[in-house]
Amino acid sequence: MNNKIENLRVVNHSQNVRNQKKRKNCTSKYVGISHSKYSWKARITIDGKTLNLGSYDTEEEAVEAYKKKYDEIMSII
Repeated sequence: MNNKIENLRVVNHSQNVRNQKKRKNCTSKYVGISHSKYSWKARITIDGKTLNLGSYDTEEEAVEAYKKKYDEIMSII
């Protein structure tokens, strides 16, 4: 809530866009998850590169795949 210079952190564009909220016209209530005609799909974008994480029968399975990959990437960064 306090945007003084000393309270801000220096980040690049790809780090900053991770703070975006989910868009309203999405088919899922989760970021990175979408529903196609037959399945739920998970994908994650890091540094401008999109990784498709696969298709899943349920939204929850897709969310778990997204979380697993996100945690893996964040442990490297």
